[in-house]
Amino acid sequence: MIHNHTHHTDDDADSVDSNFDIEIPTITTTGSVDALVRSASFSHLDSAGTTSTSLFDSIQYDAATIKAEFKTYQKILPHPDNLLQEKYTFTYLRNKIEDSGIETPRFLKYKFEGGIKPHTVLCCLLLGEYEAELQKQRERKKNKKRKKQKYDRHLLGIFPFLVKVISFGYLHNQLNNPADYIRDQFFRVAHVIPTHVVPSDVLRKKIKDKGLPVPNYFLDPDDPRQLPPHIALLVMLQDGEKESRKLDSFLNRLVFFSFALISLLLRIVLEVIGGGKCSV
Repeated sequence: MIHNHTHHTDDDADSVDSNFDIEIPTITTTGSVDALVRSASFSHLDSAGTTSTSLFDSIQYDAATIKAEFKTYQKILPHPDNLLQEKYTFTYLRNKIEDSGIETPRFLKYKFEGGIKPHTVLCCLLLGEYEAELQKQRERKKNKKRKKQKYDRHLLGIFPFLVKVISFGYLHNQLNNPADYIRDQFFRVAHVIPTHVVPSDVLRKKIKDKGLPVPNYFLDPDDPRQLPPHIALLVMLQDGEKESRKLDSFLNRLVFFSFALISLLLRIVLEVIGGGKCSV
């Protein structure tokens, strides 16, 4: 039986018992993203508060379904860089798709329409990638090959290793492609992501309770650092498509590397000048 875990409040919210946290299955315990896919597919409740069993809700909303749905409205979407700069609202994108006469994707539908929250859809998509990556790592280990995580890709293969060695593990290699950055943030917390549908506040709590940084797209909407989850989802879906190729070009990497290098040199110079003044 699939359960949807929701956040409840009670009269003794300030008691010690209020800190008790129900253990929700993760990919580490279930071993598969399928549980989340099934939970998301049946997450819609009817007016009586019971789980809907309509044909629409019986369709598994897995990565393949999400990507196939994306193809129907892909051409009318803004480019990834515009999506990230403008951070178009849920309502704007919904109206833009509806005005084009295209079926509204499920993550842009309201609950009474059978919609699924964008953060849940994003988890379905990225947990599928994470599961596939784990399988690849197991195969590499079995073949006694050096492990190399997908989200540590870089133009110069040895560069990530050198960065970690020189910084004693405190720094990570530079990620210029937004999709790579979104994926990198998720993969660091994927092992604690619930494989049941949960509200965004419960998701944040689960991540924080493990002492891990909350990805930008899972932050509270009032947080200025938040990247709306529906924008993060669209950027991930556009990854590898022709509209996002320029973000992964050699020229783009070179420009970002130059800015990063200049910023680092300026910081070193300022630190030296500041240190010299203090010593005087």
